[in-house]
Amino acid sequence: MSEKIKILHIFNSFFVGGMESNLLNFFNNADFSRFDHYIFVTQDEGPLKELFHKLPIKIITLKCTPKRYFYCLPVGYYFCKKNRINIIHGHNYWLYRYAYFLSILTKIPLFTSNYGLGKWKKKWDLFLESRIFSRARINIAISNVVLEKEISLVKKIDNPGRKFKLVYPIIKDISEKNLLMYNKEVIKQKLGITNDKPVLTIIGRIDRLKGHRLALDAVGKINQDAIKVNLLIVGPMSDPTVFKENDFDKEYIRYLNYYEQLEEIWAISDFFLISSISEGTPLVLVEYFAIGKPVIASDISGNKELIKDNWNGFLFKAGDVDSLVERIKSVIENKNIHEIQNNARKYYLDNLLPEKLVQDIEGYYSDEYLAAAP
Repeated sequence: MSEKIKILHIFNSFFVGGMESNLLNFFNNADFSRFDHYIFVTQDEGPLKELFHKLPIKIITLKCTPKRYFYCLPVGYYFCKKNRINIIHGHNYWLYRYAYFLSILTKIPLFTSNYGLGKWKKKWDLFLESRIFSRARINIAISNVVLEKEISLVKKIDNPGRKFKLVYPIIKDISEKNLLMYNKEVIKQKLGITNDKPVLTIIGRIDRLKGHRLALDAVGKINQDAIKVNLLIVGPMSDPTVFKENDFDKEYIRYLNYYEQLEEIWAISDFFLISSISEGTPLVLVEYFAIGKPVIASDISGNKELIKDNWNGFLFKAGDVDSLVERIKSVIENKNIHEIQNNARKYYLDNLLPEKLVQDIEGYYSDEYLAAAP
């Protein structure tokens, strides 16, 4: 393949989220000798902005909101023609709508990536989404349940395996050995954790769907008589109503809006919690496997795909505070925890290494480029 394949990615911004982190990790492992990548964003801002701008990628800001993308179609058309774009890749619903119409206008092959279930969508949204999936050459989903939902929207399809692909979230490759360099007691002191009880950590934006309230209530029940576990919450504030006024008066609860040295958090955490009520496959779940730390997760579909209960992690009934209470207690007392940690790390090495997942996506690009060649 003598000529580079040119990919135009379309997404929203550089804020910290599963989609943005997944894309950043993809680019950090991408083969720039074979591919040129371009990015359209509607907001050139966010904590990850500097990291994206350091990449050998051209970034263009669309001067419109996602819901007014028709105004940006002429800009996209002339950009694609001038730069001889080979594939348009839209990431998540509002932005692959724009990618869909741009693909029709330019006659350039369309890819989509879907990072969640989008239960808020109305009939018109679902109809348009079905048209998008039908037109796209490849639709990439981060969990089987998202994949199956996409396929269900396309009523007439002979070979869904050709058009719909599963690629789990891509993380930075992490060495669990790096965490041994950190002095846990110093970090705990810095964060104001003054007792010697286990640290249970939940990482992600503060949102009702992420289940933070459930975690707070469960840990409160466990610590009724005395402190048995600390709860460390790390993530940007999306919905302040999740917290109650006196939550942070408790000695065993710590909240950090943003923490630059995430490896320090991983190092001091004894267990991790994913309490989400609904989402695809959480990127943090793959991170926890990579560092070989035990994870307690709600039994939603994306978690159940990767976690075999009591083998490489632990599951509890989503939204059920008593189920979570019992699960946290049993994990703290589990004598086989090191074996479960080893299983989680092995599962990551066997199935979820970043270079493997990136190669899968680049293989789809190459196959489609060759198929479209005259």
